[in-house]
Amino acid sequence: GENNTLWRGGGGDYRGIGWGKVKRLARNRDIVCQCCLKTKKIEKRNLAVHHWIPARFFDLLKENEIGSLVPHIEEENRCNNLENLICFCMSCHVKIEKTVDKLLIKNKISSLDDASNFITSDFKQYVIQQVKSSLFFPNYQI
Repeated sequence: GENNTLWRGGGGDYRGIGWGKVKRLARNRDIVCQCCLKTKKIEKRNLAVHHWIPARFFDLLKENEIGSLVPHIEEENRCNNLENLICFCMSCHVKIEKTVDKLLIKNKISSLDDASNFITSDFKQYVIQQVKSSLFFPNYQI
């Protein structure tokens, strides 16, 4: 919520009209947690689907000609592109989110353009490696 230092505004949980289908595609592609390799069976729940570039950077809703909010399909397609999605177990997902948010804040990333340029494949590997290190070395600080 608003009192949390990682709070970035209340965009809600809306991920787009095609989110359910894309989420299933991501889970079918990533059968195990892409960090610790836990499976749905071990985790006893579906893997979490993570947006590398956070959904809050996308304008998923737009105002139509009469002032109502409607889905912004182009933005949804960019946000929910499989290249922007990866699956983690819940434990790793929480750590990944925390690490990504800290790095975005530290580097003053506040726009979609900035995030798109900052979140590279090297960035993704770095974040996963940081979380893996914390799994095997509990005193390791992310």
